[in-house]
Amino acid sequence: MKTYQYGDANDSYGYDDEYEYEFDNGYDEKPRRKRRRRKRRHPLRWLILIVLAAVCVWKLPFFKQGIRSLTAPASGIYEQHGDSATADDGLKSGTVSADTAEALEAMAEADPKALPIVQNPGQYPQRLLESLGRNSELLDFTLDYPKKKGTYSKNIDLSKQSEKGQVPLFIQWDEQWGYAPYGDGIIALDGCGPTCLSMVAVNLTGDTSKNPKAVADYSAKNGYLDRKSNSTLWTLMSDGAENLGLSSREIPLSESRITEELSQGRPIICCMGPGDFTTQGHFIVLCGVQSGKFTVHDPNSRKRSEETWSYDTLKPQIRNLWAFSAPR
Repeated sequence: MKTYQYGDANDSYGYDDEYEYEFDNGYDEKPRRKRRRRKRRHPLRWLILIVLAAVCVWKLPFFKQGIRSLTAPASGIYEQHGDSATADDGLKSGTVSADTAEALEAMAEADPKALPIVQNPGQYPQRLLESLGRNSELLDFTLDYPKKKGTYSKNIDLSKQSEKGQVPLFIQWDEQWGYAPYGDGIIALDGCGPTCLSMVAVNLTGDTSKNPKAVADYSAKNGYLDRKSNSTLWTLMSDGAENLGLSSREIPLSESRITEELSQGRPIICCMGPGDFTTQGHFIVLCGVQSGKFTVHDPNSRKRSEETWSYDTLKPQIRNLWAFSAPR
């Protein structure tokens, strides 16, 4: 929160209190009172001060009410995104961490569009607020949550994201499917695994019906979702992929092996630990090689997907890898 100090140490207002006297000679004292001089007033300065005061008065209530409600004691706060939820019910509205409250406050000051979130935090799941605090790309999705929760497009269109021969980038919080349930959560928060497998399946089969919602439904119905943690099991990338008509195999963590698989047109899904992509657990897709670095499709971030990543950066964060190929 910013504070404002009004006034200027060198400013004074009103009249001078002293008179000056002049003498013609030492015997005939003729005091002459000089005109009292007024210091100029500054109407513009007063206007600025009034406007600043009005702004402070207007902002104070929402920061006190909204932010204080956000920073209540934060028991049961989840510091992760993607497939790493550990709560019984990740969608219950609640308090958020102090870091998240500070991030949301700064976001609202920079972009007034975020004010409804700060003013009415109880309308949003705490995990969604935590994710937004880490990733401002979620702002529009979060703003639409109260009116769109539980909804999804019945005619999901992947034409804009799909290009023949290329691994498409699907975002788990795309509003076509992001609000749809995935176990006790929603695809936007917990569906990075199904979203990654959807990218690979559409790339290798050309079947756009294998969209993120379809794969998430398949995962939940066929035992690839851990109901206690509401996280996707690794078996979705092996047995689950095979049942979707893909060839899948685990590969060792080796730069040369990863490069070889990608050069053969076999995309790789990685399970990531804490680091650049997540605070606990997340899935991403390795798509290709550019100038010795890897191109990545992160279902939780368009910005990270626009970057290229060195093997040395990715290596300590990778927990497992699966390479995929088209059915024969």
